[in-house]
Amino acid sequence: MGIHTTSASGMGASTISGVIITNTGMGVQDHMQVSQDLLSLGVIDPTSFYPTAAGGNLNVNVSAGTAYILNSSYSANSISQNKFFRVISDSSPQLVALLAAADSVNPRIDLICLKPTGNAPDGTASNVYTVVGSATDITLKGTPAGSPAIPATPSGYHIIAYVTISANATVINNANITDMRQIVGVSAGPGWTGLNGTFTRSSSTVINTPTNFDPTKVLQIGDKLKYYDGVVNQLNNTWTYAYIIALTSTTITVIYDSQVGTLANNPLNLYYSKDNAANFPRSLAWSPTISATGGNINLGSTGTSIGRLSMTGNMMTVVMNFVFGGTGINLQSNGYSFSLPVTGDLTVKTTGSFSGERSGVTFLGGSSVMGTTTTLQVYAVSGQLSTFVSSSITSSIPYAWAAGDKFNLTHSFYL
Repeated sequence: MGIHTTSASGMGASTISGVIITNTGMGVQDHMQVSQDLLSLGVIDPTSFYPTAAGGNLNVNVSAGTAYILNSSYSANSISQNKFFRVISDSSPQLVALLAAADSVNPRIDLICLKPTGNAPDGTASNVYTVVGSATDITLKGTPAGSPAIPATPSGYHIIAYVTISANATVINNANITDMRQIVGVSAGPGWTGLNGTFTRSSSTVINTPTNFDPTKVLQIGDKLKYYDGVVNQLNNTWTYAYIIALTSTTITVIYDSQVGTLANNPLNLYYSKDNAANFPRSLAWSPTISATGGNINLGSTGTSIGRLSMTGNMMTVVMNFVFGGTGINLQSNGYSFSLPVTGDLTVKTTGSFSGERSGVTFLGGSSVMGTTTTLQVYAVSGQLSTFVSSSITSSIPYAWAAGDKFNLTHSFYL
């Protein structure tokens, strides 16, 4: 087809007669492209399809509104299929999701969803989607347990909320409902899913979550996040990318790139990913240090330390490179410790690799172990003498380090 311009001055027109749209000069596919190229799925505003307890029973009322829902049959880059269905509901009649009776022994978590009916559209397409709960759709009913899990959202469904139903409960309230809606926005790229609600900054590494949103039910340690650190970065389209390193029922603790990431303001437009998300860096920068019993080691006036980290699940891999240089080098004298960027699990034994360089030639090899939950120690084998050093390396073991020498260390550990 070559170059195809979908909209240009004087090109085509559309006329509407009843429910029939007639296009001239443009292909039908041309009129699909804005939503397919630019939108992410979700509700158009915070009031659309908002779930609240009906009161006095196990029902959930869902407000009127508009949502863009992903077409589960859509093929990437299709010009003949809609990527999203635009679903509209008015306030009459009231949308109600009915929940199945509570378990007599354990709590349970059920889903509230927009469900495709499978019907051929009527004149206003009012019969294509419906709101359902576990009483009318068994696939939305969770498994009762002491610590119940959230059931998977069935293919083609669009989740609105999940509801925690206590054992023997006959009534639910709004505190039992966790809002899972996403707000439609400019597409965040493949692999990202939006998080709804207002998130606030607690500290430089901790994010407070919205009321009634328990991040432990949705997120895991090692998941990826991206967000705008405040309005200025949002206007400049400058994202901060981070890993999740800890979760509570009300907070998310993150680690981000120390060179380009920040959490100085309330984070905006949060997205998460459990997969290979678009534009997420291969590794994040951090600043490692070497210390000894007598204090921190000074690498010298031109010395450098570089750290990179990445995560797979709750396992973090760190790479450290240190170079001694210039004047003012302070090697201390006691055993060296290498800092970790986060607190690790000392009960899971892990080892890493270490090497030393002089004049560009690797002359020392060894292994690293966790000395504490936040530090590594290195035990080395001399490449020249093949002598195992029973204590961790020091300023003189196995060599007297000097300007130009390098330490390189790679270690994987569990959080």
